[in-house]
Amino acid sequence: MKKCMLLLFIALLACPSGTALSAAAPAVKISWNGTPITFTGATPVQEGKTWLVPIRPVSEELGADLLWAAKEKKLTLSTFARTAILVIGSKQMKVNEQTITLHAAPRQHQSAILVPLEALEAIGLVTAWNPAKTAVDLKPEFTVVKKYVFPIQVASIRYRGQYEEITKVFTLLDSKVKDVINGQGMSLYYEQNYELGHDTEICIPVSKAVEGESIEYKGQKIPIVTKTLEGAYFLSVVHQGTPDTLGDVWAQMDLYAKNTGVQLTSPSREVYVHEDLKDYRKQVTEIQLRFKDL
Repeated sequence: MKKCMLLLFIALLACPSGTALSAAAPAVKISWNGTPITFTGATPVQEGKTWLVPIRPVSEELGADLLWAAKEKKLTLSTFARTAILVIGSKQMKVNEQTITLHAAPRQHQSAILVPLEALEAIGLVTAWNPAKTAVDLKPEFTVVKKYVFPIQVASIRYRGQYEEITKVFTLLDSKVKDVINGQGMSLYYEQNYELGHDTEICIPVSKAVEGESIEYKGQKIPIVTKTLEGAYFLSVVHQGTPDTLGDVWAQMDLYAKNTGVQLTSPSREVYVHEDLKDYRKQVTEIQLRFKDL
């Protein structure tokens, strides 16, 4: 009996909390917009009620830039809207000019840097857990603002075509006005029609009128028109991500308008804030849905 009690005492010393002998909790499953993220090497680990995840696979999906300063053990993560600084072992995180206190500190594990999920929320991600708390889906935050967009002079091409042809038409227009470009290009959508082609207008802001120019599109010569887009009120969402993720943004904005009683009108706009042809995840697009004046 004494021998048994001694063995039990030794076991308790090795496991003060009385829980360390139980099997470790399985790693939480993490996805990006519904697509599972593959982690090689280090995997998510639990610390108390917080999960820490390897930052590189997540940052790649987000299209963020990572800068690691080994000497200071400092990680800088940058998106189009935010710059975050984390230090290994510190619960203090800086996002732009704001300091945030995390529940758990970033750590290094198997040559990977792991950060708490709340740090990802601080840089603009939304975490959606399943009911069992065994899986979480990450999505860019969805923030709608109402704004007035001032009149602007543009060179434009209006045509009917499919969405996948926009890049080609935009490139043709860009080549004709490249010497007088004065802002970010955009697409205006007047009517959606998959059979006849969508009524679309490609616009590029210009510093002066473009005269006597045209483009060749599907065997037709389409003149370039210089015009002023009138000022108007818009619902606006700025989104970073690949073009295929924009459909979800449009759908959420339409739902937002219905739920808030906003009456939309045409044309809507897609403004190309930042283009990255090497990594489409870094592309930044502003969706503007026009609504009736306040």
